[in-house]
Parts: sequence; structure tokens; C-alpha cells
Amino acid sequence: GIAVFGCLVGAHAQNKADLQKERDAIQAKIATTEKLLNQTATNKKDALVQLRLVNERMNLREQLNGFNAVIRQHGIPRQGANNSALVAWLTRCDAVGASVFVDLSFLVQELWETTNTTRCAELWNALAWSVRKAAMHPSVAGWYLADEPDHHSTSARLVVVRRAASVVRRADRASSGRIRPLIICVDTTAAYSSFVPHFADYTDIADVLFTDLYPIAGPGPAGPSSWRSPDLGGAIAEAFRALRNVTDRPLLLVEQAFGQSQAWARSPSVQEERLMAYSALIAGGQGLLYFFAERPVASAGLPTLPIPPFGGVNNRVISPLSPNLWSEMRRLALELAELTPALISTLAPLATTASP
Repeated sequence: GIAVFGCLVGAHAQNKADLQKERDAIQAKIATTEKLLNQTATNKKDALVQLRLVNERMNLREQLNGFNAVIRQHGIPRQGANNSALVAWLTRCDAVGASVFVDLSFLVQELWETTNTTRCAELWNALAWSVRKAAMHPSVAGWYLADEPDHHSTSARLVVVRRAASVVRRADRASSGRIRPLIICVDTTAAYSSFVPHFADYTDIADVLFTDLYPIAGPGPAGPSSWRSPDLGGAIAEAFRALRNVTDRPLLLVEQAFGQSQAWARSPSVQEERLMAYSALIAGGQGLLYFFAERPVASAGLPTLPIPPFGGVNNRVISPLSPNLWSEMRRLALELAELTPALISTLAPLATTASP
């Protein structure tokens, strides 16, 4: 399972003092809630009160996290499946004001990979059905249409993605009366790419573009040694400049937050996470999403991971494990809230230079 937490720019910003006051007030409410929970813990008659207090505490803690958007891999209603857990999750997102980008990318990818006409027809129907079912949730802010379709792209793939965009927009409008943004994540802007880039073919299909750059890996073919640019910030800035040369769409960085998974030997440090974030923003980015990965405690060729203090499920853990890195991502999310006026401004950005 993979998910992306994000911090999107909002319609207004608050200064740091006001944000801290809000956080302090929420912390005080959490403390009061926990005190009431302790007082009712031994009385079975107070079970409903306890349930309400637990839900209230959860809601308050979610407000402190700073993130305001999430993509849940394969997180869509499916025909013929038990969707109760997913519906409960979307309902929770509705309640706490989180923005959800519904992941349709695996359906679209199967559409461009399959050659079976019967299966294709099933997939087109499934795509429209899933959009109609998810569209009723107010937390749904957009549709994650395709993941790196530009990676070794073909003309046939481009046709599929264009048709999928049309199907999603029609189903969304028919179900909700509006058309929410379509998102495509492009890959070939990365400075380490050795193949012919095709990202420009997809920029006019999407309303919002993501680009995913995961440079923190240590030794190996996916590591920083294979980047053309010798410095981390410069490589990310190069990718955003490449996109800005071909589109004026909103751009967001899908930032590496994971490690000890697949080819990536370690997670970024706190300093590297901050550098990646601001390198993207200075180069024209308008938001951040953090990619984290779930993996078994023991994976072939990778170090055995400890079960973190907050626990693991079925011998699986979430990377990153570092509480400091999670805290840094939350700090960055709050900083982006303050920077909203600058990030959504239509004024031309000032020229900037940076030394390595």
C-alpha cells in the first residue's frame, strides 16, 4: 500500500503567531478530552460518552497534523466489492475537511496495457462507475488520472489517457453537477532520466501536474550519483523549469519521504526534506505531497525494520519511521499555509539564484 500526504495552498494565510495559538488551543482541547476519557474509563455506562470522546480526540489530533490532502493507492469504490471500509474512510475525510485525490491511475494503466477487448470494455465501465460512486463525497477534490504515463510513452497510451480524461469528466458532472480537477503525475522531467522525455504530451490533458522525484537512495542505479546535476536542490529546480517551459498548469512536487524500500536505501534527512521542498517552490511549485511506502518488516535485500512505537499491522511498517521527519513535514505544511498568497499569486516571480 502506498499513500501520499500533501499540503496544498489554501485561499488565505495566517501568520505564525496565529497558527501557534490555534495549535495551542487544540492541544488544550486534547488534554481536556483525555482527562474526561480517564474519568469515564472505569464506568461501562459511559461507553457512548467514551466513544464520542475518542472520536473527538481523533478529530483534534488530525487537525494538528498540518496535512490537508491525501491520495490512497487503489482507494476507489469497486463494482462487486465490499466498499464499506473505503466508504468509512472517505466519510472520515468528509468530516475532518481533508481533500482526497481519488486514485484512478491503476485502472487507466491497465487500459493502456491490455489488448483484450472484453477486458477493455469492463475497465471503461468500471472507471465511470467508480467516479460516480466517489463523486458524492465532498472530500473528493480531484481525480488522480495517470501515474507517469510519459515513462516510455506511446501514441496509443496517449489516446487512452485522453479518452479516460473525457470519461472521468462526464461521470463527475453527471453525478455531482461539477467537474473536479484531473491530475497527472509526470516522471520524465527528472534530471536522471536517460530516455526520451514525453511529459509535454500530457500537460494539456491535466488540470494539475505532479512530478515525482526521489533522489535520496544511497549507492545504486537510482541514487544521486546518476543525476546529471551534482546538487539535490539544483536537480529538482531543473525538473520544474523543464515543466514550466511547456505549461502554465499548477505544479506540485511529490516529494520523497520513504526509504529502505525497493531501490531506495534510506529516507531523507530533515535537512534534505526541507531542501527538496523549497527548491521546488522557488522554481515554480505550488504545493507538496509526501510519498511514503508500506513494506514488510523483513524484505529481501533490505534491512529488517523495527516495529515503530505506534505499531505495525500484519508485520508491515510505514516508511519513514523517523518521528523527526514526520514533524518536519508537518512544519513544512504549516509554512505553506503562510505562503499561500505568494504561491497562488499571478504576479511574475522574482529571479532567484542559489549557490551549491
